[in-house]
Amino acid sequence: MRCYIKQKILDSCNILMQNVKLFQAHSGQTITEAIYQNLCDYQNMFVELGEYIEKNCTEKKFLVQKLEWSCECLYRISQTDLDINLLNDIEENISFIRNNILDEKTDKILIYFLPYKAAMWDCFESIWECAKDDERCEVKIMPIPYIEKASGRVICELDQFDSDIPLIDYRLVKLEEVHPDIIYIHNPYDQANKVTSVVENYFSAELKKCTEKLVYVPYYLSSMYRNEQRLIEKACLPGSINSDIVILQSQVQKDIYKKYGIDCEKYFVAGSPKTDAVIKYIESNNKETVKKEWGIDGEKVVMLNTSITYFLNKEKWGEILFEILRIIDEKDITLLWRPHPLLEATMKAMNREGYKEYKKALAYAADKNKIYVDYSPNPLKAILISDALISDYSSLVVQYYLTGKPIYSLDGIRKCVQDSILIFNYYDVYLKSEGITVEQYIDMILENNDYKKNIRLERIKEYPMLMDGMAGERIHKYVLKYFTCRS
Repeated sequence: MRCYIKQKILDSCNILMQNVKLFQAHSGQTITEAIYQNLCDYQNMFVELGEYIEKNCTEKKFLVQKLEWSCECLYRISQTDLDINLLNDIEENISFIRNNILDEKTDKILIYFLPYKAAMWDCFESIWECAKDDERCEVKIMPIPYIEKASGRVICELDQFDSDIPLIDYRLVKLEEVHPDIIYIHNPYDQANKVTSVVENYFSAELKKCTEKLVYVPYYLSSMYRNEQRLIEKACLPGSINSDIVILQSQVQKDIYKKYGIDCEKYFVAGSPKTDAVIKYIESNNKETVKKEWGIDGEKVVMLNTSITYFLNKEKWGEILFEILRIIDEKDITLLWRPHPLLEATMKAMNREGYKEYKKALAYAADKNKIYVDYSPNPLKAILISDALISDYSSLVVQYYLTGKPIYSLDGIRKCVQDSILIFNYYDVYLKSEGITVEQYIDMILENNDYKKNIRLERIKEYPMLMDGMAGERIHKYVLKYFTCRS
C-alpha cells in the first residue's frame, strides 16, 4: 500500500475515533438539533472514507462494509438517543479498520526529481544519491520540457545528462496517475521567467496536485542581496509559494523571512547540494587525468565564467570579453570559457546587439587553440582542472571559492560587504573594481603568487554547512520524516 494512502486512512480513523469518544462521553442524552447535525457530519466522514478506500484500495473493499454498518448505527442513534451499545459498535469498527491498515506493508516511498536544465542537476545530485541508496525509497529522474521564449522551441534535455544518470521519458509518465510521494523541483518561476518557462503541465501549482510533498531546491547559490526586499522577492516566486518544503542555504535568509512575518514552517536550512557536488568531485577525480581527456597540455588553466546579468546589462561588455580573450591568447595559459547555459537564449530574447557580440567572441575563441568553449552541462570538470577563475556575479563563484583557488571578480565591489545582505562573503577575492587588471591577475597566476589564499581559507570556515558535504543527506532525512506512518 502506498505510504500516502495508508497515512490518509490512518489519519481519518484517528479523527473518527476522537469523535466517537466524544459521543460516548455523552451517551444516553436525547438527540437535540445540535447533536443531530453533529451526527450527520460524522456520518459524512464515514462516507468520505469509504469512497477513498473504494477508489484507492480495491483489495480492501471489505472495510467499506464496516463503514456502512457504522453509518447504519449512526442513523439508529439519530432516531433515539446516544446509545452506548451502538457507539461501542462504531468504535469497534474503527479499531478494526485502523488495525487492518496498520498491518499492511507499506510500499516504497516514490520520489521524482524533475530537473529542466542538465546544467542544474548538481542541485539535486547529492539528494538523489542518498535517496537511491535508501531501501525505503524508489527514485526516478524525469527531465521535464521547457519553452525557449525567443524561439518558441520546446526543449527537453534528456540527451545532455551524464550517461550514468538513469532517466525516464516524461512522455511516458502521467504524474497525476503515478502520484509520487515526493517531487523535487529546481525551477521556481513557472510562467514568470522572461527567457524560459517549463511547460505548463509542470508549473508548481499543477505539480502540487500530483504529490504529497513538493520540495523546491534552488538551482543557484546565494552570495548577497542588495536589500531585504530583493530577498523577499525570492519567497514570492510561484515555486516557493506552492512548495510544501523550500530549502535555504543560510539561516540569514530564514531570519529575514521571519522578520517580515512570512510563515517559515516550510523553510529548511540545509546548505546546498551544489557545494556537495564540488567537494565530492574534487575528492574523487584526478586533475591531470581529466586534462588529458580534454586534450589540454598547458600547465596553467584559467576558467572564464560568463553569467547572465553582467553580460546582459553591462555597457561595452563585448569589449571586456574580447580583452580577456586577447590577454589569454598572449600569455602562456589555457582558457576554459563556460557561458551560462541560458546566456545565448537570453541574448536572443533581450539583447540582439549583445547577441551579435557574443557570436563574434565565440568565433574568435574557435580560431584559438588555447581557448576552449565548454558547453557541457556539468561545470565540475572545469572547476577541477582550472587553476583560477574569472567571473561576474554567479553562484559558481561560491562553488569555486570552496576549492581554495584564486578568483577574479569582474563586478564585485568591496562596499557590498557593508551595504548588502551577505549570505556568503566572497569579497576577499581579487576585484576589478579595486584596480587589479585582468593582465595583472593572469601574471599572478603564472607566478604562483596568490597572496590572498590564506584569507580565503579562513573565510571558508565560517560556512560549515557548505563545507561538510552533507547538505543532500540533511535534506533527504528531513523530507522523509514526513513519511514515517503515524499510527
